[in-house]
Amino acid sequence: MRINPTTSGPVVSTLEEKNLGRIAQIIG
Repeated sequence: MRINPTTSGPVVSTLEEKNLGRIAQIIG
């Protein structure tokens, strides 16, 4: 589920980081 950073911008990057952190917590 990769989103093009050129079209989405830095806002999606932060959301992606939060989602990754959440997933890491669930898996870990």
